[in-house]
Amino acid sequence: MYSYEDRIRAVELYIKLGKRTGATIRQLGYPTKNSLMSWHEEYERRLDLPSGYARSKPKYSQIQKKKAVEHYAEHGRCIVATVKALGYPCRDLLRAWIDELDPDSRQRVVGRAVSAPRLPQLKKQTWEHVGVLSDQAYEDRLACVQALEEERRQANLERAAKRATTRVRHLCKAAGIDTLLTLTYAENMKDWGTLKRHIKEFNRRMSKLIPGWFYIAAFERQKRGAWHVHMAVHRLPPELEAKGGVKVKSFNVIRAVWRAVTGEMGGNIDVQSKKRNSARAPSRIAAYLSKYMMKAYEEGDPWSNRFSSSKGVTVPKPERIRFVGYTMLDVAVAVFDDLPDHFSEQLSWRLSRFKDAMSWVLDTNIRPRWEAA
Repeated sequence: MYSYEDRIRAVELYIKLGKRTGATIRQLGYPTKNSLMSWHEEYERRLDLPSGYARSKPKYSQIQKKKAVEHYAEHGRCIVATVKALGYPCRDLLRAWIDELDPDSRQRVVGRAVSAPRLPQLKKQTWEHVGVLSDQAYEDRLACVQALEEERRQANLERAAKRATTRVRHLCKAAGIDTLLTLTYAENMKDWGTLKRHIKEFNRRMSKLIPGWFYIAAFERQKRGAWHVHMAVHRLPPELEAKGGVKVKSFNVIRAVWRAVTGEMGGNIDVQSKKRNSARAPSRIAAYLSKYMMKAYEEGDPWSNRFSSSKGVTVPKPERIRFVGYTMLDVAVAVFDDLPDHFSEQLSWRLSRFKDAMSWVLDTNIRPRWEAA
């Protein structure tokens, strides 16, 4: 708790230093960034600060607290099941309510130090019979454990999916991907191990045909169950050299390579290149691949890799620049003045929560329309 004098001193210094939270906190040694911003908003609204702290109205009533604790006691004493059934509160808050209203109902596991001696009477008494668990309570307990395991599994899948899609987006932008290549099977090929072998062999052969071959692939099951591959690559050359030095359209060469890999299973390809004046960006291609990756995560496929890519591309780290004493407009002007004349047509920007920071994301792989024309 800070006194009225401490809070008003912090707000006045914050205004004097040009509303710079970091400089104000470093000079005073307090408060947190969020507290300082809320004090300043209150000061601008009322031209003053309240002399004391107003207690906020509790989110849950006493009746709701008792109802939650009673539901916990009557339905197998499972915190997760109680929260899901009632829709409130969080698990930590429910534990606090149980400790407050019914402290003897919740079991606790308390560890002991290795060096602490045990009394002789405690060595013999290792457990105590407190009653018989009913069939319904046992089923509720099992359902609670299963719900908790499923909740953890879903949380792990969501985190893994976000990491994978972020990695794909960074790789697409760093490599300057601009073409989509789809590989399909004529037969109903459902074996994951066979697909991995075919993709590995296909990319090995393509690396010999096209120097610097780079790919990022996502995998999808068709309705019939067969696998097919969505592959992001660089723009393909119009022609490739076949056997005997004959120039052949690249589409026909790549299709022949894929059919040679798949053998009797057969296969076909589809190429979607970026048109001359189109705005297809690596970020949009990454979003296209991410759609199929997220689909694989949601379906819960047991196989591990939701995408595959070549090696050799280094994702650059983001550049962070701090401007001291600048307004937001000055920062925007400084950033755009430092960019080349024709940098990109795709630009996205975002303000931070407290509107004291701005981020720009641009794609230099997209040529502006006026430059392409």
